[in-house]
Amino acid sequence: MTVLFPLLYLKLENAFGRYIIRRDIVPLFLLIGLLAGPFLFFGQANYFHKDGFVDKVSSFLAVLTGFYVAALIAVATLSSKFADLDLPITDGEVRLPSKDGEAGELLSRRQYVCYMFGYMAFVSLFLSLACIALVVLSPLLADEGFSIWSVRIAHSWVRGTGILILTIPLASLALTTVRGLYYLVERLYAETSKIDHSRKPAEFES
Repeated sequence: MTVLFPLLYLKLENAFGRYIIRRDIVPLFLLIGLLAGPFLFFGQANYFHKDGFVDKVSSFLAVLTGFYVAALIAVATLSSKFADLDLPITDGEVRLPSKDGEAGELLSRRQYVCYMFGYMAFVSLFLSLACIALVVLSPLLADEGFSIWSVRIAHSWVRGTGILILTIPLASLALTTVRGLYYLVERLYAETSKIDHSRKPAEFES
């Protein structure tokens, strides 16, 4: 689907045909625990309601969305004369998803960064809208819970599930942002080392 195309970043592969997002699994779980833990263990902490965690994050995400889109435009239009932006990545290959058992297309640094920031812009926009909706609908969640089709759902279960569902993409966005900033600062303009074959070996002096 065209609407979900930015999520293709999650399916990018390395040289061994494995998803590149696997490298962030451990820090992802650590960050999820750090963000969700206090609200899961302290039930009185304000997570969904006005002026709570979700409300504050919503304002921050609205700003981040603009930053991601601006960075995406800047990278997409950057002249290739500054570095080998449009040459395939040779150090730490990144490929499109494999098809029919064949390796996917090898990406350039420009393509890789565009996929990365496109993913972050999509997730931040989605999370911003979701946070606004949650804050607006939070008064509907009574302290004692509610019933769906005569099935009683406890408030604690609804709250805990909602926190985890929201925290997972939020943690992924935070980690990808750090990786994207590193790539913009350190890797995007790095030039590939080239051997000058025109130079002759120096003669040994007797």
